Amino acid sequence: MVYIFQYIENIDDTYKEKIKKYFIDIIKEPVMSIGEIIISKMRKDFDKLIFESIGIKIDYVNNLYENLETLYNIRKSAKN
Repeated sequence: MVYIFQYIENIDDTYKEKIKKYFIDIIKEPVMSIGEIIISKMRKDFDKLIFESIGIKIDYVNNLYENLETLYNIRKSAKN
């Protein structure tokens, strides 16, 4: 099993500064629901930056969000 800490240690300093800046902006915002996170450009950009900084292709982030949205919609419709 690969531990995330191995990736964190290898993050370039430029990425670290960008990640810190995005994170500071995100924590200033109110806590979002899953539905809000799915459509939040700021949150998607932050997640893409994180994945990019550890060498994971952006396509995986897009798939992750698509799957999250699908699961969210299924759960939401099942509650109704």
